[in-house]
Amino acid sequence: MSVFADLLAKQLREFTADAEKPEAVDVSDVVLTHFRLEKIRQDDDLGLNTTEGDAPGLTGMTEAGLAKARESEHAGKAELIEKVNKYFGDLEAKEEYKVSFIQALLAEAADHPELEVQAKNNSKIDFASSPQLQVILEDALWQHEESSNEVPKAAREMTTRRLVEMAMEFGLFERLRGEGATG
Repeated sequence: MSVFADLLAKQLREFTADAEKPEAVDVSDVVLTHFRLEKIRQDDDLGLNTTEGDAPGLTGMTEAGLAKARESEHAGKAELIEKVNKYFGDLEAKEEYKVSFIQALLAEAADHPELEVQAKNNSKIDFASSPQLQVILEDALWQHEESSNEVPKAAREMTTRRLVEMAMEFGLFERLRGEGATG
């Protein structure tokens, strides 16, 4: 940025706004190729030290550090959405239901210690070809369907008061206020 400013300043030295008919300034040979925004932090002491002579307190994350965390989180979500859409993209169901289904299916399959042994002792390709994996995933699919039908059925049988109590206990109020769930 400073190089750009220096070159622009050279071009503008001759320019004056007081001139009767100021000439146009040709800046065609001035090119901004890089831009770096940097905030210099000074005296970021959080005041955590209690007496004189102690080591300085913690310093907060830099803007760059926060941006990297957000970018990483965003990239992870984008990758998850891409994977979910690969298998369930044409369904009308909410994304949360699709992700919840996948997580429940994986959790059900992960409960089988024999699959854990196979995963530890085989390559990813060999593990994916395991006949036992195929059987366990199919069983997990049926188990998930039975379980997932059982839960809404039990919820439908609850009184309205009990349903409201459950929603409140799991943080619906806080979620709607943007305060995050505490459940």
